[in-house]
Order: sequence, then C-alpha cells, then structure tokens
Amino acid sequence: MNLYSATYVLFIHSVSTLIAEIAGNPNKIVDSGFDIFPQISSGWGDILAFGIPLAYIGWTRCNKRQDLLDTFLKKCSVIMIIRSICIWTTILPPARKCSPDAFIFFHGGCYDKMFSGHIAYQLLAVLRINRVIPNPRLAKFLFASVIFEAFLLIASREHYTIDIVMAIFITLLVDENDKI
Repeated sequence: MNLYSATYVLFIHSVSTLIAEIAGNPNKIVDSGFDIFPQISSGWGDILAFGIPLAYIGWTRCNKRQDLLDTFLKKCSVIMIIRSICIWTTILPPARKCSPDAFIFFHGGCYDKMFSGHIAYQLLAVLRINRVIPNPRLAKFLFASVIFEAFLLIASREHYTIDIVMAIFITLLVDENDKI
C-alpha cells in the first residue's frame, strides 16, 4: 500500500465516522439494513443455516472423509469460541420483541447478537463444500443461499446488519487459517 492509498482509506474512514456522528442516536441503535429491508416474520433462517452444514457433515460421513469433518468441526469450534467472547463482551439489545424459549441452545437467545452464528456456520460449510466439490453452478447457488440467509436474518430482525458483516469477516479469516 502506498501513501496515496493510505490517505484514501483514511479519508473514507473519516467520512464514515462523520456520517455515524450525524446519524447517531444515543437512545436507539441505527441499523441501515433495518431501514432497507421490510420486516418479515422469522423462522425460515434456521432451515438454511443448519441445513447446509448438516448436509456437509452428512456428505463427509457418507464419503468416509473424517479428515474433512474434523477440520470443519475444529473451525466451527474456533468460531464458537470467538462468538462466545463477543457475546460476553458486547450485549446488544434485542432487535425485535423477544423471549427466550426451550430451543435457546440451538437458535440463540434474545441478546446473543454479535455475531451471527447462522451466517458463520452456513458460510463455513459453503466454503468447505466449494473446496471439495469445485462446481461453479453449485458455488453460485450456495453463496446465493448465504446472501438470502443474511436478508432473512436482517428482515426478520433476528440479527443486526453488523452481526452479519462480522460473521462474514470472522468466518473468512478462520476458514483461511490452515493451522486450525
């Protein structure tokens, strides 16, 4: 990166900070995804979020690829640890009316927003599938499912937009780390 590029990045960052100062409200969370997407009922997100990882796990078991399953589960565990640290250190208010239920361990609670486990595990499975089955059509379909899942989670107010963005970045970093 040269000085010109660094100056450009600093300018973009400064403009972003200024916009946040202007749009900020100390009494509510401002979420651009909530402003863009109309609110929908929730529930469909769990099917995609858990269906694709479970399909990948099933595929590794059927094809006797314990090495791929082990790598996937290790990376899921690292993501879960990072997510736990984020949840403990950043408790956001519920994005919608919420009351915990019996399935809290499977699909989360009211305050475990930072960052989206739905997107993290689905994206990790998609990335892993694309490594072992390099099919461009399948890749497009699977990545489209992640984008659709992100839309569902934001529109149903199950996650803030930042939860989705952070899940994508963290998952990409964990997936690229071959030491895990």
